[in-house]
Order: sequence, then structure tokens, then C-alpha cells
Amino acid sequence: MRRFVLLSCAIASACASGPQPKLDELKSAVEAYNEAYRWKNYPRAASFLPPKQRPAFVASYEEDDKSLHIEGYQVIAVNVSSPEIADVKIRYQFMQLPSVTLEKRIVTQHWALVNGSWILEYEDAPIRPIDPALVKDLSESTFGGPPTEEVNIEDTPEDVLEVEVVDSQGNVVRRRAEVLESPEESSPNDE
Repeated sequence: MRRFVLLSCAIASACASGPQPKLDELKSAVEAYNEAYRWKNYPRAASFLPPKQRPAFVASYEEDDKSLHIEGYQVIAVNVSSPEIADVKIRYQFMQLPSVTLEKRIVTQHWALVNGSWILEYEDAPIRPIDPALVKDLSESTFGGPPTEEVNIEDTPEDVLEVEVVDSQGNVVRRRAEVLESPEESSPNDE
């Protein structure tokens, strides 16, 4: 319940001065994704990702689902930069077996409103990175048919992630390129 209240307060304060389009849907999407992720319901969590990333996400987590234990999470900040883009900072508490040390990591989730639904485009410093080769190679048929949008990840250096969101008609909806921090260089345990 505390996470829900914090998420509600964070989203309300982030948008108090501007328009509030689809904020309830953002709150619901963030909560549903993180709850599914915490309780290892990876197919449900993957439903909030762009369609071409879903099989790679599920494969990355279900292959070794016994080693990662999310003890809890907390929304610590929400930045709504436009009616269609929001960055949500989450503090995770987790154990990665065989270690029994409770670790903390702050992850920034980049959400976008695409075709009326909030989609988690990518995360900075995720607990378990997704192999980009899996995103390209796995079939979309795993999730029951053609996607409503496509995400193309270009061949780029490992520290740069390029994401292009394309609707079902082939129109580019959004294009983003981000320089990613490697887990060794970032300081996820600050705070």
C-alpha cells in the first residue's frame, strides 16, 4: 500500500503545474509492471514492453528465475517531461543468489504513451540486462501475432541504446538514443 501512495504522490507532484493526461494509466502501468516483476510473473511484466523486446525479456529472466529475488521496490521520483513521456525512478531491494546480501539499486524506467497505452521503453542500469541479440532474433509469434508497434534496435556500440518505435503502418512514432552506464561505472547503491 505504501508503494501505491508514494507512486500517487510522486505522479501528482510531477504534474501539478501542467496537464495531466493519462496519469492514472501511467500509475497503473508502473504499479502493474513492478508488481509482476517483483513476483516473477515475467510474461505479465513483459506485456508492458515493446512487442519485439518481450520474448528476450522473458527468456532472460525465466532462464534463471531462481537466482533473483526482489524483496521490495519504491517509487522515489517521477518526471513527466511531456504528455507522452515519463521517467520513473525506482529503488529496488533484491538478492542475486548465491549471494545472500540484500542489495539496493536505483533504476530509471523510461515510459512512453504509445497508441493510448503506457509502454516501458527501457531501463537505465537494470538488475539484469537484456541481450540485444535476443531482441532481434526471437520470433514475435511467442506473443500471439503481429505487434501493434515495432521497436528496432540498431547495431551500435554496447554503451549506446537506440530505440525506434514504429506503429502498425510503419510510421516512426518515436526515436531515442541513450548512452548507457555500465553497471561497474554507475553507483546504484547511492541513496
